[in-house]
Amino acid sequence: MGESPLPWTSVSDEVTRHAEAEAEWVAAQSRWTRSWWQAAMLGVPLVYLIFVVISVRQNSYGTAAIAGYVLLAVFAACWLITPFVLPPGTGGRRFWAWYAFLVALTAAEIPFARAAGFVLCVFLTLLAVARLGARSAPIVAAMALAALLVPIAVGPWHVSLAKSFADVTPVAIPVVALAMLGVMQVVRANRALAETRAELARLAAENERIRIARDLHDLLGHSLTTITVKAGLARRLGPTNPAGRRSPRSGPRCPATARSPWPASSPVAGSCCGPPGFPLTSPRPPRLPIRPTRSCSAGPCARA
Repeated sequence: MGESPLPWTSVSDEVTRHAEAEAEWVAAQSRWTRSWWQAAMLGVPLVYLIFVVISVRQNSYGTAAIAGYVLLAVFAACWLITPFVLPPGTGGRRFWAWYAFLVALTAAEIPFARAAGFVLCVFLTLLAVARLGARSAPIVAAMALAALLVPIAVGPWHVSLAKSFADVTPVAIPVVALAMLGVMQVVRANRALAETRAELARLAAENERIRIARDLHDLLGHSLTTITVKAGLARRLGPTNPAGRRSPRSGPRCPATARSPWPASSPVAGSCCGPPGFPLTSPRPPRLPIRPTRSCSAGPCARA
């Protein structure tokens, strides 16, 4: 019988009782991260695009305003389908191609929305941090500096340094990056916790199967060994016929009958603690040589 994968004292009974609840909780976490609910959560930040709409309306007219609205609508649609375009496990080439496309839409929107167009960089920051984590710091810094300095550098926009800071976008980009980094850490911690709980539940169930198999094996072995020993004793101490020979009853067949379940009991007990075909090595019950003495043969033992 193999050893238990965990010490018995390290697995709580509460984990065993709530194994099914833990599995349901892990499944719920998976559904939350891979369902339409994630797309709905991505739609919440799109509320901030209203500032870009207002800026396009104030700074662009006619065909230019229509182009600004269309580009903004395309960017919003692309943002909503990002989880489906970039599912978990997407390669780097596909990610950077999609990211470059979003960057191009942002750059095309800025002439129509002017300084407010850098609000789209907040969405690019979320995507970069979600993909790269702390390694996205250079990208975040570059977008924050661009949101601060580009409006000042473009003369026709008439934006001063104070007004550029007042737009909040240069400050919002690094703040959003830090917040997203914290959220990603929490998500990873929750995922690791869910996997650990599921593993503990699995090991607890495996320990329970091993315990049942051990008890079954020990009980069956003890019972069959007792039957074998007593049958052998009865065969040797049984009554004799007038010719001086012991009568051939079922006594000689009892030890063989008691030993016959052993080849089949080992796979049954082994299936409780492992996959089909799990080997369970255990010795066959010993056949004890019992040789009663003359006094025992003629005494109360024989009469019993």
